[in-house]
Amino acid sequence: MTSFKLKFAVIAALGALATPTFAAWEALPITGFAVTGTGAGTHQPTGGTTPYKICNPNGNYGSALVVPVSAVCKSPVSPTSILQSPETGFTLAGSNSGDILMNNALTNNVAIKIGTYQSVVFRNAAKTECIYGTQHGLLNVDYYTAAAVAPLNSAGTQTFEVNGIALGGFAASGTVSISYANIQANSETVYRAGRTFTSVQHRALDTSAGAPIGGNTPAPGYYNLPVTPAIPGILASITGTNAAALSSPTQAQQSANLDPNWVEFTTDVNSLDPDGSSAANSPTVYVKAACNATTPVATDNAVRLRLTWQEQTIAPSTYPQAFVEVRYKGFMPPSGAATPAPVNPF
Repeated sequence: MTSFKLKFAVIAALGALATPTFAAWEALPITGFAVTGTGAGTHQPTGGTTPYKICNPNGNYGSALVVPVSAVCKSPVSPTSILQSPETGFTLAGSNSGDILMNNALTNNVAIKIGTYQSVVFRNAAKTECIYGTQHGLLNVDYYTAAAVAPLNSAGTQTFEVNGIALGGFAASGTVSISYANIQANSETVYRAGRTFTSVQHRALDTSAGAPIGGNTPAPGYYNLPVTPAIPGILASITGTNAAALSSPTQAQQSANLDPNWVEFTTDVNSLDPDGSSAANSPTVYVKAACNATTPVATDNAVRLRLTWQEQTIAPSTYPQAFVEVRYKGFMPPSGAATPAPVNPF
């Protein structure tokens, strides 16, 4: 991606050429999807099952130095506020907001405010269906205040980057549907969405030393659609190569479990992004699922933000990163639970 001003200038120019057809809500079944269109040049193994569907095929999951433009998965309504429903016939049933805090070994076990969030739930008149949504904004704050903690060192500036947003509590919901909207200024897109607990790392192939980190070409071994593992079950919250150097991941490191309790959105949010783009605000992401007349309650750990170390370190780097997860309150279906319990730092 390019700078914010150029990014939206190009979007405007493309918009003048064609009016996109919005795909509205996209269904995410608990059985996942068959992997099709595989083969050379698709960055995908042949066959298998994936929890994911592609929402934005452009932008190399946030690493590219081009403008990501896509209407797939976008809300049929263009809300101007998170308090406005992304679909007609739904009214606000609850909202919650607060600070996003990181507190782990990287922060020297001191709570550091890295951003703010807002979570909402809308319900239809029949009280049979709800829309669960959230958005966040990140601050230009160096979270790494500890002495050397592997795999990082103490040099440089680490602003938190969100590569994955996971919403929990949908185990009993059957098929759910997802969409997103760009409500906040300078907000990111959604690249893919899946019925999974796991955020899977994706990296770009750097074309020259000293160039901006990132690019249009996926690095070898990184899949567009993470595959389900041979042995089903909950994986770690983040999979990939938790290391500075670019290397080819194993298939296990490009796997994502099918998990009916979670929906994960792949994005790229950072107030100071190592790849040269800086979208400090997230897309507003939505999950539509069955519900009832029970009063919604905001629940701890229902929303989880994952930094998957998308940009590998090029020495001497001022942007060392590592796998990190932070959590905040969100709304869930009446029978929902934010399980498994979180682990620090991920």
